[in-house]
Amino acid sequence: MISASHNPHHDNGIKFFGPDGFKLSDDAEAEIEAIVSGEIAPAQPDNIGRRAGSMMGAAAMWNMSKPPSPRASA
Repeated sequence: MISASHNPHHDNGIKFFGPDGFKLSDDAEAEIEAIVSGEIAPAQPDNIGRRAGSMMGAAAMWNMSKPPSPRASA
């Protein structure tokens, strides 16, 4: 979230929220700031995880999660 307020300009900025909907910890924000400022090198393509396998597994899981159609039980 980008925020702006009636406070001085240096209080404006970006707020980060985790998957739980709560603001990130001060330590996590400090790490993000260090990456953005160049103090920490960001991940490079050769050391970022990759998905292995095929999408067939995801399709099978999707099909198993759906209720059977009325025609299938006839």
